[in-house]
This record gives sequence, structure tokens and C-alpha cells, in this order.
Amino acid sequence: MKKIIILSMAIVFIATFAQAQTDSLKNKQNSYLSKQLNITDSLAKQVESIMATYKTDAGKLMDSKKLDPTEMRAKMDALIVEKNLKLKKILTAEQLNKLLPTTEKKKD
Repeated sequence: MKKIIILSMAIVFIATFAQAQTDSLKNKQNSYLSKQLNITDSLAKQVESIMATYKTDAGKLMDSKKLDPTEMRAKMDALIVEKNLKLKKILTAEQLNKLLPTTEKKKD
């Protein structure tokens, strides 16, 4: 019984620590975006949200075994265009140039 309680407490501690690290990383990323792009924290959170959605969708697409390479590339390009359009609504051209990789700038 004592082992179960100790194990349970260890699991709770580890989960709490992992959550704190995740929150810390998000805060660092928002701070980095704010400084690099010279935007508010609120806008940095919006940018991070758009980028996180893109990353999730791209990951799901890459995990898909049903698509041939041509279809996958077309869908990936569509995801990039969608992400870039969302970012264009909230960022200037100069900010976009700082944020987007060169390979994704001409997809829209």
C-alpha cells in the first residue's frame, strides 16, 4: 500500500513538472515571437496558435499512409497557403519575411 501511495505521488509530481515545462516553453516562444517580430504578446499568441495548428495538421498528413507523394505534396502546399493567408491577416510583410522559411514564402 505504501509503495502505491509513493508511486502515485511520484506520478503526480512528474506530471506537474512536465506541464510546467510545457507552459514555460510556450511562454518563451511567445516572448521570442514578440521580440523578433516586434508584436504584442496577444498577437504572438495568435501567431503561435496558427503555427501550432499548421504543425498538427502537417503531422497528421505526414502520418497518413494512404496518400501517394504527389497527393501529399499538394495537400501540404494547401496547408502552407492556408497558414500563410492567416498570418498575412495579422502580420506585416516584413514580419512574415522574418517568420516564414524561404521554402514557404512562395506558396501563396
